[in-house]
Amino acid sequence: LMTEESILRKTSWLIKGCNNFDGVSPSSNPMSFWNQQDILNYIVKNKIPYAKSVYGDIVSDKNNKLKTTKCERTGCAFCLFGIHREKYPNRLQLLKVQYPKMYQYCMENLGYKKVLDFLEIDAECPAQQNFNFTD
Repeated sequence: LMTEESILRKTSWLIKGCNNFDGVSPSSNPMSFWNQQDILNYIVKNKIPYAKSVYGDIVSDKNNKLKTTKCERTGCAFCLFGIHREKYPNRLQLLKVQYPKMYQYCMENLGYKKVLDFLEIDAECPAQQNFNFTD
């Protein structure tokens, strides 16, 4: 969890800090004040191994900011929260290419197809599709 991800997380961090052991749900978020650039800079500077098959390469964009060439964040593969705001390819289109059995399970067994059809979100794409991850 990072404070830059939402006003709610930032407000919570300002009130509780990194560690909240007195609340109803004790938690510790030691990296919450880091932002995406902090994390990517740390990985590059310290040559930290990471899941390159998922995130791709770490490159500089035209504004000299670091970014990954594949997924920016992974989250939970089964969560649809915010999918309506994702650019092409969305997380389910990527799931279909990277993990076709998991994609099929979500669509058929978990009922994602009905939900996505209702929301008018395209999750279908050819399994052999080559996405341009640098856009």
